[in-house]
Amino acid sequence: MNERCRIVRDRKIVWNGIKYQFVARAIGPRGPYEAGHSRILDQGTERQRPGWDELVRSLTSQGWKPIGSGRHWWDVELSR
Repeated sequence: MNERCRIVRDRKIVWNGIKYQFVARAIGPRGPYEAGHSRILDQGTERQRPGWDELVRSLTSQGWKPIGSGRHWWDVELSR
């Protein structure tokens, strides 16, 4: 396993308020890159969880495996 990534929640300020996006920030042999991201999501866990689930499914289909978690429900570390 040569690559690692961590899912972070980015805050986006848009014309109609604050939205969020989950981003899988990775580092591999060639340096840092974005392994994937969710669609832009509304506030609230119940509105964000489906987007996070989609991102995790996408990452695992690309061979990423969860290896740890952080303080927040969305904070997951993966490797491949």
